[in-house]
Amino acid sequence: MGFEKIWNLIVKHYKTNYNAPEEKLQKDWENTLISGSLGYMGLFGEIDAHRTIHLGSGKRVIPDIIIKNDDKDLFDIELKQYSLPFAIEMEQQLKSYMDLLHVSVGVLVCQKIYVYVYDFSKSKLKRVEISFVEDNPDGIAFVELFSKGNFSEEKIENFIDSKNNFANNVQKIKSEITQENIVALLKSHFLTTYAATEVDKAMEDIVITLKTANIAHTIESPKIIDNGNDPLLPLPIDEYEEPNFDYVIIKTTESKIIERGNLYEATRYKWKAGDRIARYSFVLSVVNTYVRAVYIVERWKKEGERWWFEGHKAEGEIYENLIGKKIPYKYRKKGMAFPVVYKK
Repeated sequence: MGFEKIWNLIVKHYKTNYNAPEEKLQKDWENTLISGSLGYMGLFGEIDAHRTIHLGSGKRVIPDIIIKNDDKDLFDIELKQYSLPFAIEMEQQLKSYMDLLHVSVGVLVCQKIYVYVYDFSKSKLKRVEISFVEDNPDGIAFVELFSKGNFSEEKIENFIDSKNNFANNVQKIKSEITQENIVALLKSHFLTTYAATEVDKAMEDIVITLKTANIAHTIESPKIIDNGNDPLLPLPIDEYEEPNFDYVIIKTTESKIIERGNLYEATRYKWKAGDRIARYSFVLSVVNTYVRAVYIVERWKKEGERWWFEGHKAEGEIYENLIGKKIPYKYRKKGMAFPVVYKK
């Protein structure tokens, strides 16, 4: 059976068992998926499930599944419910098991598959995420890389580095698609044919619209107004109107989203803030001055001076009025660079 077909069978299992309990998934992976997909056999002692590791003073930990070859531990697989989104606690648990087992490769399975390589000398994890989507090239590569006979720590690390370099380069390119660069490229193009005065005149009224990640924002020739409070402010072409509820803005970044695995995790914790934050029931997740998501807070939690929240995405009118809009100038002007900003 080819790697692509095997991956699609894993995706089918994911869809069929999306809400299944963790115990069922662990049995399925232990008894069927690992042997059928990756070729390791429990009969030969290659699938070591629920090994008890004693830590002293009566403490113990039990990793989900350890894959072995000739009595050597190769990698650890930690399984969660498919419906659960990534949480940093899951990663920390896997890292602790990799430390104890002294294995450099680990796999976390939840809403996505997360493949890790651990650099013991730096105590640092590298990771890549793989979505459960049919014919996903990364999923097919996962099956190939982790199949018995193909397993190589070096190849897996190269795969992770390649995917992360690609993602970082894409983000770098996006960050450089600015008004200044676009205008400069257009001018350079037209100046080969037209006079500079003609090009400048033609571009006076040009509006350029960029669309990315379901967010549309407009770049146009600078226009200045006096709003009566702060002189000479940029014209708020696509700013949202203040809603009639209190909220806190949390400013995150594309790199943080990649690091944390998704926008929710990159937004929700852990931020240095005062106790005042616990009074707010809405969080606006903002990237590059634009609202990416609105979360309804179910509970705030505190550790030392840092806060984080648990919640879910807002829908309906709240979503429609805020998503894709730029935060007002008062929240992005000089002196407002702090990542946690309260509604004024």
